[in-house]
Amino acid sequence: MNDVLTGLIALLIASAVAVAVVIYRRRVDGRFRRAPERVAERPRPSSDDRLSGAELGDRLGPEATVVQFSSSFCAPCRVAERVIRDAVGGMAGVRYVDLDAERHLDLARRFKILRTPTVLVADADGRIIARTSGVPTKQSLLAVIPSLDSR
Repeated sequence: MNDVLTGLIALLIASAVAVAVVIYRRRVDGRFRRAPERVAERPRPSSDDRLSGAELGDRLGPEATVVQFSSSFCAPCRVAERVIRDAVGGMAGVRYVDLDAERHLDLARRFKILRTPTVLVADADGRIIARTSGVPTKQSLLAVIPSLDSR
């Protein structure tokens, strides 16, 4: 009887941990986090804080560039691409670039890309203003892009 009770308690604890992880992931996946302001630390952002058109293999958007780091085996990456294209497809000043994280390992390391999809939003100068891991929601992406006018 004691072994059954111990097993039941272990099962309950494992279930509680699993539920906590799922709740956490649902809260953070697809939600953009603003890049920290570093004006007080450094008057000018370094090149490590920025993306360039040459690094992307394309030019930056005149207002913003949405960069998705993907991988060939990533099913959520295809969903993220559809969401992003739907969100920014009609926006004249916004460019979308999809990068293979394996082929752009230097950028993935520089921007600390730990999983795919990871989406970065850069302003016209290539400065990263927001990022998310997981499939972004259309609303969260649209909420980040209009804020470029206020920066």
